[in-house]
Amino acid sequence: MKTCVQNSQPVFKPIPRSIQEPIILALVGVIRERREARGWSREELADKADLTYEALRLVETHQREPSAHLVVRLARALGVKPDFLFRLAQGRAARWPDGCEKCNYCCVENGRLVSLNSHGVCTRPKH
Repeated sequence: MKTCVQNSQPVFKPIPRSIQEPIILALVGVIRERREARGWSREELADKADLTYEALRLVETHQREPSAHLVVRLARALGVKPDFLFRLAQGRAARWPDGCEKCNYCCVENGRLVSLNSHGVCTRPKH
């Protein structure tokens, strides 16, 4: 989620994206975290997965939904099976509150819900 300050009050704007399924949003976050844990840049992962940098950038920024073929390539490059990535994503998305669906998961950033307090309640300002 991007914020900007207007009259000293933060204004929350959802990240523009075409993906609306929570498991796909979580999957993209899992892939990105696995890449970062290895210390790889997007260029390095794209090269190892035989993808273009642009294809990986569009997926990681939630502008394009990853195809099954792309997920298989990324999983191989990361040294795991695709179903392992999906299980991690499914577990993450299952913990997101049902109410998040109403705002189209606009609080998801890098595959994680960012506007939850320690009790799992959304802290995003209501409009």
